[in-house]
Amino acid sequence: MTEGRNAIFSGPSGTGKSHLCIAIAYRAMPHGYEARFVGADELIGERWRAATKTRLAAALTPYLHPHVLVIDCRSGYHP
Repeated sequence: MTEGRNAIFSGPSGTGKSHLCIAIAYRAMPHGYEARFVGADELIGERWRAATKTRLAAALTPYLHPHVLVIDCRSGYHP
């Protein structure tokens, strides 16, 4: 996180990718880092609705500031 790098976890369903991402975010928080977890379907839907109302910039703000942003691609998953 201190280097501002990205990580993409890819692989078959059920191999622990989401669990690993949540663990990384959870471990970052006690060290002063802000973390956010969102499902890809929720993120895309929210951005699309905001864009149709010309509020995209404001809708992006909550996703630009966390130090750790986890976007989970599991269909229909909402933690």
